[in-house]
Amino acid sequence: MIAGVYFLSTIKPDTPSVVIVFIVAGILMIFGFWGLTLWFKFLAQKHCDAVVNVEPMENWWKTVRAFDLILVIGLFSRLFIIQPFVVDGPSMEPNFQNNEAILLDKLSFHWRTPARGEVIIFKAPPQPAEDYIKRIIGLPGENVTIEKSEIYINGRLLHEVYLPQGSGLGPNEYYQKTLGPDEYFVMGDNRPRSSDSRNWGTVPKENLIGHAVMAIYPLDQFGIIKNPKLNL
Repeated sequence: MIAGVYFLSTIKPDTPSVVIVFIVAGILMIFGFWGLTLWFKFLAQKHCDAVVNVEPMENWWKTVRAFDLILVIGLFSRLFIIQPFVVDGPSMEPNFQNNEAILLDKLSFHWRTPARGEVIIFKAPPQPAEDYIKRIIGLPGENVTIEKSEIYINGRLLHEVYLPQGSGLGPNEYYQKTLGPDEYFVMGDNRPRSSDSRNWGTVPKENLIGHAVMAIYPLDQFGIIKNPKLNL
């Protein structure tokens, strides 16, 4: 029960996965209150020299152990396999909305390299304590050029099929950089309202957390997130 109260005390308006934290805290408090009630009942029966029925305590302990196992598996999965993420801001519109909840795969980048067009979550270079969501545009070793509202990779025009109304870049915007061996150039889909590699530079490979795989909230957006194959 104390653990449940502690969980509740850590909840803030910007707490990631606040609903999940609230549910876990509530379950822990219920288990604690249930166990405390059974313990007082056990002490009362023992004090009155009545026949002590230990079955309720055994059932409680089995339930707690089962929940603890599920909780440990869930925490392990969140740390190393899959993690919820809430989009903050309009930088990925129209494909991802503010406050949209998604799941990200944290495992696959350990055995494969990220692909162009993938939506990734990473530790923000300008603010390492925060996680950003952007789309990969340039890969390690490539030359990225932005000129006349277009993006060129190694001199070849990038066709961005996920932006139905064009690139969103201004006609006078210019950028040019050759990426290092472990650098990624990322941009938000909503280019006029995105702070990305154009502003604060590339993303080191070590900053990558995972890529978006499923939208889970709101429910009308629920489904697998498809990453386009970009042709140059």
